[in-house]
Amino acid sequence: MAHYVKTFLESVPEIMNELNLRLSENDPVTLKKTVHAIKPQVTFLGLEGLKEQVEGIELAIENSASSEQLASMVNQMKSSLEHAADELVETLISLS
Repeated sequence: MAHYVKTFLESVPEIMNELNLRLSENDPVTLKKTVHAIKPQVTFLGLEGLKEQVEGIELAIENSASSEQLASMVNQMKSSLEHAADELVETLISLS
């Protein structure tokens, strides 16, 4: 399990950069693909809140949400992602 947590933590900066790029491009289709790619990792790690946010963003894109709404949702997800990463670091430390 520690291996998967480490792999996820190493991917967080890349995920954040990718989300920022997709938001700046204002391309909902590509943003949806990027957000969807995160779902298996957060599901596997049991990060239910993040999974719900991913699904909410996917649904918002399907329902043609405005770029402002999507930016707000993605920024909330990024904040949750950072918080989850901090908690996972603490979990790794406690497992060591």
